[in-house]
Amino acid sequence: MSGVAAATLALAGLWALGAPARAAPKPLQTVVLEDVPWVKQKPDFCGEACVEMAARRLGEAYDQDDVFDETGLDPGLGRGAYTPDLVRAVKRLGFAPPSIYTLVDGRDPQRSLDAELAKLHADLMRGVPSIVCMHYDDQPHTTEHFRLVVGYDAEHDEIVYHEPAEEAGAYRHMSRARLEKLWQLPSADPAKRVLVRIALVPGKLAEPAARSARAPVPAALVQHVMALRERIDAAHLGLNVHVSGRFIVAGPASKAVLAYAASHAPATGEVDVIVFPDHATYARAAEALVVGDALFVDPSAL
Repeated sequence: MSGVAAATLALAGLWALGAPARAAPKPLQTVVLEDVPWVKQKPDFCGEACVEMAARRLGEAYDQDDVFDETGLDPGLGRGAYTPDLVRAVKRLGFAPPSIYTLVDGRDPQRSLDAELAKLHADLMRGVPSIVCMHYDDQPHTTEHFRLVVGYDAEHDEIVYHEPAEEAGAYRHMSRARLEKLWQLPSADPAKRVLVRIALVPGKLAEPAARSARAPVPAALVQHVMALRERIDAAHLGLNVHVSGRFIVAGPASKAVLAYAASHAPATGEVDVIVFPDHATYARAAEALVVGDALFVDPSAL
């Protein structure tokens, strides 16, 4: 055996026998933010509801609808805020979240998880809650979901959070291990995971932009679109959506046809206009689909 090989083997043996163990994370003390109001989210408004809860604790009076309005999202998309949309809204409302995304090694994430949880805890110690985006649960094909973290229970090593999607959602507890499992979201790099945390650090807080009393409310429109989509999808028709003022023009027709139908919608009132691509689809839907007071449009009439 060469001297180099022997030295290498000796070093390998020393490493195997005496490799330094990873330092345990610094113990975290119990902290719970008191008097954080809990509100139930509207469909797909989990992030918006989390912002409302944190803002109300600071004396702000706006609600999840106002938060959605600040995202600037097109109601025709038929969804609530994703992370970039929610960050845009909280910044417009005067919060100053620092970095939002943290990439972690998917094979060995613990060091990064410990560091990020320590930062979340440090924010709690100075009175700042965080919105965390995580898997809703650990079931296959689960959705992503926003929760508001309002504390940490050191005795039980549990996160304290407000759950916007379920009744009696205030001050619930979740084990640290479960948080760490649900918190890791997929990233563009298959070897990495991403942690999403929006620390609601108050800056110069602002009221939502004033809205004309006659203007359509984006949050109300998007809730209407989501309900309409559910009913139309139940008939297996597919859906495009065009929002024009107070008119929701929807259906399996092309967006160009929907826009044309919107330009010919009644001049007053609020109405859903359901447009179909051909007479056969129109006839089938007329029997299978009931959508409130919707106006059904046969394309041959356009």
